[in-house]
Amino acid sequence: MTDKPQDSVRRFVDGLHLRNDYGKPIPVSGEIIAENMHFNDISGKLTVEKVYRVNGETIAYSAISAKEDQKDRRAYLIEQTDDHYRVSNGSASLDLDPNDLIHLLSLALAEDQAHAFTDADMDHIQRRLAANA
Repeated sequence: MTDKPQDSVRRFVDGLHLRNDYGKPIPVSGEIIAENMHFNDISGKLTVEKVYRVNGETIAYSAISAKEDQKDRRAYLIEQTDDHYRVSNGSASLDLDPNDLIHLLSLALAEDQAHAFTDADMDHIQRRLAANA
């Protein structure tokens, strides 16, 4: 996912409900901080992802994938506390240690890219995230 350039126009949403096929809709009022759209030539699937900053430490993530007349909508609210992250799909919440969250995200990326990350890959991801914190 790519971040917006610093000189771009900030885009805010208010009263938006992110649709979710796997939980309840996620209410969002905040700024769009990243978005991405990509088409997979092999599967024929179009995916649109958006990340919103809801408040200081809370992020909302939305992903919509479509292929022909099939749609898959996912939305999550990610709240950071002192020592963990709470990830919610609107129906269920999961508390994760930061390292577990990074590992879970790497597994999702590996599935999407059809390969597993090595320990060196995980170390690199953790260093990049720490540098951006």
